[in-house]
Amino acid sequence: MFHNFNDYMFFFNLFREDLLHLKRNGLIDKIGVSLHSNKEITEVLKNYTIDLIQLPFNLLDNSHQRKEILIKAKVRGIEVHTRSVFLQGLFFKDSNEIKDELFEIKEGLNTIKSLVKKEEMNDLALNYAYSKDYIDRVLLGVDSVEQLKSNINTINNSKTNSFNHEVDNIVVKNNLLLNPANWNS
Repeated sequence: MFHNFNDYMFFFNLFREDLLHLKRNGLIDKIGVSLHSNKEITEVLKNYTIDLIQLPFNLLDNSHQRKEILIKAKVRGIEVHTRSVFLQGLFFKDSNEIKDELFEIKEGLNTIKSLVKKEEMNDLALNYAYSKDYIDRVLLGVDSVEQLKSNINTINNSKTNSFNHEVDNIVVKNNLLLNPANWNS
């Protein structure tokens, strides 16, 4: 797995034959790359040796933003893994705590918060990504075994899938704000 698009662009052609050799000999199973934008995904789709992509997907960086390109990846046989389902915890913050630089996504956040009670936000965030048939895996970090068990229980007993259509229609115009690396600390 290439750590990011820049590493992929720089190193892939240098190591292409070596990677394919390792794959043919069963020493690696898949060749993948971690991405951020649809533009990066489009570029990777030109390469027929990539087996796996990993990218953000969540209540704001949603189907409206990603569905079409992810379906193209699936048609090409590329496995899709997503990350950042909680958008660095932003969905759990009080709207008054949102920094001024994120003002443009506040409307989308308020729409999301109007759909479910605060205690159901984890369910909505996890199961929104988990329910999409063009996503193979949802990656998330946990702090404890209890948190992992709670997340598994949430996925197995979802109550919020009925809100997927509303979430699909949330549009964030400034995509740069969907990447926490672009937020001022």
